[in-house]
Amino acid sequence: MVFSGDDRTLGVKGRTLMSAKMWDDLATRFVGVVTPLFPKGATIRRQPCTDGLCFSVSWKLRNDPSRPNKWSKRIMLVVLEETIEDYVDGDRTAQLATERRMADLVAAKLAGFDPNHDAARGWPEPEVEWVLT
Repeated sequence: MVFSGDDRTLGVKGRTLMSAKMWDDLATRFVGVVTPLFPKGATIRRQPCTDGLCFSVSWKLRNDPSRPNKWSKRIMLVVLEETIEDYVDGDRTAQLATERRMADLVAAKLAGFDPNHDAARGWPEPEVEWVLT
């Protein structure tokens, strides 16, 4: 993201100009769409991203008595700039359709996702990337 002007307007690659508050509002809205799909207690964090909005998602697996705090594979959710622009420019009906498409994509990917991994204690969890369009 780049800053443009004194009003701290943000732009992805200098094209999408929205205030920092608008970016935060979009991030909050998108997180609200996908949060109910993940296991209870999942942690969703906004991450630095040059291509739109990015979020990492992981949760405690609670399936290994020797590692009670072992985290799942990390899912990197990426909402591309084009999707964001279409969302912002669309009417509420188009926005709801985008939200439904994102939710359906996450639900479908989660259905086939194995969160378990064999990374050793102290090593980062493996990461997968899901692009939300």
